[in-house]
Amino acid sequence: AAGRGYDFILMDLRMPVMDGIDAATQIRQQLGLASLPIVAFTAEVGEEVRELCREARFDGFLPKPAERAALAAEINRLVVSPGAGRASATGGSCGCPGDDKLLGDGGGRQGPAARECGSNLNNVDRKNCEQAQTDPGAGELVPPGLRVLLVEDNAICQKVALKMLDRLGCAVDTALNGLEGSNAAVEAAAAGRGYDFILMDLRMPVMDGIEATVKIRRELGAEGPPILAFTAEVGSEVREVCEEAGFDGFMSKPADRDALAAELCRLTAPDYTAVRAAKPAAAAVGKAKSSASLSFPGGVGDVDIPPPSL
Repeated sequence: AAGRGYDFILMDLRMPVMDGIDAATQIRQQLGLASLPIVAFTAEVGEEVRELCREARFDGFLPKPAERAALAAEINRLVVSPGAGRASATGGSCGCPGDDKLLGDGGGRQGPAARECGSNLNNVDRKNCEQAQTDPGAGELVPPGLRVLLVEDNAICQKVALKMLDRLGCAVDTALNGLEGSNAAVEAAAAGRGYDFILMDLRMPVMDGIEATVKIRRELGAEGPPILAFTAEVGSEVREVCEEAGFDGFMSKPADRDALAAELCRLTAPDYTAVRAAKPAAAAVGKAKSSASLSFPGGVGDVDIPPPSL
C-alpha cells in the first residue's frame, strides 16, 4: 500500500493463485518487509505446518476457528506492545536448538525471528519442543529410503506431506494430478524402478485419484505398489469407492505423521506385500476394469466439502 503500509497481516494458508506460505516468503524476500508482522491463519495445527510457517518467517499462528481474545492478544503482542512481545520471545525461550538466533534486529520493531518463540509457532500440540525435535515416534520403524510417489494438487497439502515424508526418510517424487501420477507409476515400473508406495489425493484436476488408481491397477495388476487414499472426506461411501478402485488404505486429512508412518510400515511390510503379490493378476485387473466407472458418491470430496485442513 503506497505510503500507507499495513501494521499487521493475517494470512490464510490455502488460497488460489498463491498460497500463504509463498505469499509470506515473497513479502519477506522480494518486498523487503522483514519487520511487518504476519500471522498464519489456518485450521491445520500439525508440527509440519508450523515448521513451514517458521521457515517462511511468519510471526505467529492463529488456529481456525478464530477466537477474538486470541486475535486481540496477537495484535497486542506484535503491534500495540512489540516490546512486550520481544521480551516474551527472548526471555521465554523454549530451549530449542537455534534459540540463540531468536534475537531482535537491535532496534526498532523486533525482527521476525525474535518474535518466533513468543508466538505459538513452537507449540506442537503440546509435545514439548525438545521432544518434538528428537522423538521420531513411529517413524523410527519406517524402512529407510522408500521410494514414494505423492500425487497431490494442493500446494500446501503437498508441502506438508513432503515435509512429513522427508522426515520419515523417504525419497519422494510428486505429481499434480491423477494423470501425471498414474503415468509416473507405470513408467517407473516399466523402467525397473517402481515406487514402493503411492500417496494419492482423491479430488484433482485432469484425472482424479479414483480414476488414476484404477488405471494403475489395470496396467500393473497386483504387482503395482500399495496406494493410500489421501483426503479430507471420511464418509463410508467414499471409503467403499476407494476399496473398489483398488486402494490399500485410507488416510484422512489433516495428515498425522505417526499415522502416515504406521501406514508406510504396514503397507511395505514383507507379509503384506507377499499377500498382495499372491493375488491372481487377472482378478486384480478384472476388479480395476469393473471399477472404471466409479465416481465420488453424491459429489463429495476435497473440493465440494470445505476441507477441515487449512
